Amino acid sequence: MAKPRHFAPAAVAALLLAGCHWLTTPSLCTLPPGQRHGNPWGPDANARREEQGRPYRRCTPEMACWAEFGRRHVADGDILFRRSKSCLVPVLDISRFLADLADSPFSHTGMAAWDGDRLFVYDVENGGVRKVPFEVWMLDVTDCVFAVKRVCEPYRCCVPQALAWCEAVYQARVPFDFAFDLGDDALYCSELVEKAYRAAGVPLSAPVPLRCLPKYPRYRYLRLPARVLAHIDVNEPAFIPGNACYGLYASPLLEPVYVTCAAASPKSSQNRPPRCQAPPAE
Repeated sequence: MAKPRHFAPAAVAALLLAGCHWLTTPSLCTLPPGQRHGNPWGPDANARREEQGRPYRRCTPEMACWAEFGRRHVADGDILFRRSKSCLVPVLDISRFLADLADSPFSHTGMAAWDGDRLFVYDVENGGVRKVPFEVWMLDVTDCVFAVKRVCEPYRCCVPQALAWCEAVYQARVPFDFAFDLGDDALYCSELVEKAYRAAGVPLSAPVPLRCLPKYPRYRYLRLPARVLAHIDVNEPAFIPGNACYGLYASPLLEPVYVTCAAASPKSSQNRPPRCQAPPAE
């Protein structure tokens, strides 16, 4: 099988820099340049800005529209799915690579949490667990690929416990998991969401070994570099945003709240299940 040359550089970069952000992403442009390093939306940085009374530099009309959208459509514990803007340069589109590997329209996920009259999103990027204002988080949606799902009615009593778990790992400054393993000492985005609900007694999806992802055969030549350079074991199961067939997005315990046309009608190929399946994590 011929190697997909235009994705190969992106694949290598993704293995090394998964979850990264770049200084020119729209969300980071809401902060002064001196506040864009480390974990710009971690507890220390957020506390400093709260003391100054300025959660970000300014609210743009787009941010105001997203804030209004959140008030109308998003509830505590909702799971947000998006395709993110690339964290490098356009020719190395990490988000597109990750979504392609998983045969998914989505590359990133987070959990919504209301704090008074303000809506935040718990997620994880390379600085660690974050708490990002919703209207800022939404600036990094690309190609209009975005969806909101909510746990079904019988399980909504578990939302406060799931959010308490997110707040605990946020305050504990848990780092990003570059190895994509299932340990608790580091986390990645879909692992954060899955483990939050599992802590509340609601497992949403089963982990999938990376070698079982629908398009893994296309990128299997990256197995050795992934192992050597990023300590990623493709045999280890991982929690995946997924598509309509598997992963978080396909969980039978979730119901759709809002799905954009771009997310609801992906390419026909983006509906494949994993090639194999790991047993659910304990």
